[in-house]
Amino acid sequence: MDSDDQDYKYKKKLDELAKFKVGLTTFESIIDRNATVGDPMIRSMLFLDKMLLMTDISNAFLEIFFTDFKKYLKPEDYCPIEEQKNNVVEKFKREIACLTEWVSSPTYDPDHPYGKSVMRCAQRDFEQNNEKSFKNSKSNSKQK
Repeated sequence: MDSDDQDYKYKKKLDELAKFKVGLTTFESIIDRNATVGDPMIRSMLFLDKMLLMTDISNAFLEIFFTDFKKYLKPEDYCPIEEQKNNVVEKFKREIACLTEWVSSPTYDPDHPYGKSVMRCAQRDFEQNNEKSFKNSKSNSKQK
């Protein structure tokens, strides 16, 4: 292997690494932005939506990949793998549908961080309203 060939391969690998870094930085940005959402249900649904978008894009690339295979290979070469891919995609869709249904109707119990916050706010509101009611009843009883 001569020096020019090694340089070419090295530069090609650097280019591939740069593309990977762009993808990784983009993915990190998506995750960081999603982490700023306070409500767990909204945060989960947004993340699920982003994950599904990335899945749709990946499936499109897989279709392109297999379309290219079909041009050059015999069906017996790619059909078993394409069938396996289709089965995995269908399983994934079922799991995502289950996850979407669960995330879209959450239950916040008092042990859940968001549930604790809701309970604290409800307690504070109750105590404030109770205190106002008590003061109003005292002033009404004095007026009589």
